[in-house]
Amino acid sequence: MEMEQIIRLIKEVSDSKLRTFKYTEGNLNIELSKNQESKEDAYRLEETSQYQHPNEVIINKDKEDENIKPEEGQDNKDLYIIKSPIVGTFYSSPSEEGAPYVEVGDLVKQGQVVAIVEAMKIMNEIESTVDGVVEEVLVKNQEIVEFGQPLFLINLKGE
Repeated sequence: MEMEQIIRLIKEVSDSKLRTFKYTEGNLNIELSKNQESKEDAYRLEETSQYQHPNEVIINKDKEDENIKPEEGQDNKDLYIIKSPIVGTFYSSPSEEGAPYVEVGDLVKQGQVVAIVEAMKIMNEIESTVDGVVEEVLVKNQEIVEFGQPLFLINLKGE
């Protein structure tokens, strides 16, 4: 199956009323699911939590994401997870031979482009919404990423 067909399939499933979809062809397995919350749930969420960018989460010293846990000795740091806002192909640099936008240890500023996610031949710049230091790059260049998949860990304290 060609990448264009996969992207078209993702769009079709996304636009449909299906909540889950599985496709298998040889050694290719595609599983798509979407989490649809009701308007009531969205209202309750908005009413009870302070605003965050919808694709990013803060991990406080008391809380840890089940997939991304700060290493030993990092429990006093606040880490910010930049997540992918769309399904597509992750690019760490503007061109194949170009240097990555950011690497581990780099200082990032709010609004700075940290990566690109290509979806349906459209290059979508991913910007940081916080100031901090890149603690970890969680995906490899040209890797397919899911909606909401963590891309970067940002140390908000800049240590």
